[in-house]
Amino acid sequence: MKKFGVGIIGCGAIFGTHAFPLHTIENVEVKAVCDIKPAAREAAGRLFNCDMYEDYRELLQREDIDVVHILTPHYLHAPMVIAAANAGKHVLCEKPMSITREDAL
Repeated sequence: MKKFGVGIIGCGAIFGTHAFPLHTIENVEVKAVCDIKPAAREAAGRLFNCDMYEDYRELLQREDIDVVHILTPHYLHAPMVIAAANAGKHVLCEKPMSITREDAL
């Protein structure tokens, strides 16, 4: 069974809700986390024993990451989803996808 490499962008308030269940999925390995806040980034990195990034664009460049969870503030969702899709990643985004109808289209 293929093991999916996961990257998590945003390690704040909603992080635990999305991240902790990943430990229970056999074919998932969190490869990297990203957050602009050092304390959040480092705590998440320790939890998964994975690489840590301050800039999400660096995380998206990794070829071993298949799936990206976007758990950032709402106004950042659209540009990050678009960047992840353009990088060829599968994307799971905390709601809403964007804060404007135009960005969602």
